[in-house]
Amino acid sequence: MHKFDWREVERDEYSRSEEPSFVKLTTRSYITAMGVAPDRVTDQAFTSLA
Repeated sequence: MHKFDWREVERDEYSRSEEPSFVKLTTRSYITAMGVAPDRVTDQAFTSLA
């Protein structure tokens, strides 16, 4: 997998602006979320839905 700094390469898509906006997605479609989720990587129910 090619690594890159998403803050520089895809600013529109990863914006944390207070103003909602739409971006044109290609074959990728995903949701970003912010928050705290301790030990979720060991929770099988959580990882199966991720």
